[in-house]
Amino acid sequence: DSYILEKKEFTDLKKFIERQLDLYVHGALKISPKHKFYITQSWLNFNEHGEDHHRHYHPNSLISGVFFIDGEYCPTVMLYSDGDPPFGKGWRFGMEEFNIFNSGKWSCDNKKNTVLMFPSTTEHFVDDYIGAGTRMSLSFNVFVKGNMGLDIDKTELML
Repeated sequence: DSYILEKKEFTDLKKFIERQLDLYVHGALKISPKHKFYITQSWLNFNEHGEDHHRHYHPNSLISGVFFIDGEYCPTVMLYSDGDPPFGKGWRFGMEEFNIFNSGKWSCDNKKNTVLMFPSTTEHFVDDYIGAGTRMSLSFNVFVKGNMGLDIDKTELML
């Protein structure tokens, strides 16, 4: 089912994820509230011992996310930056500490009942699941409604 959050039994979870989306878009990214972001598709993932998610990104979407439901010893989600290192490709500095701003890849722990969101163009994967039982997560994609750009600049886009 590619629209799992539209099911009645997931109404509360959808509201929770939408609140997190609002915090990410308008709180962290500081995008104007005139732009309305909404979940386009959502689906459940089930991984058994030894299974993974290959490296990929999500076309036709602006933001992608995952809600971690359950699974002991969940592997981390690896995010890959499509940007250059600080100051461009021609420079390599000794870093005192690596972080999401100075690294080409970054891992995010899977913590039960948490949401991870990132730009849909970010390549990501999940390593082999080494736990017992089933690892469960819910993934989703997001798009936007509203006017962007300016008519006078010939950049206006009405969605």
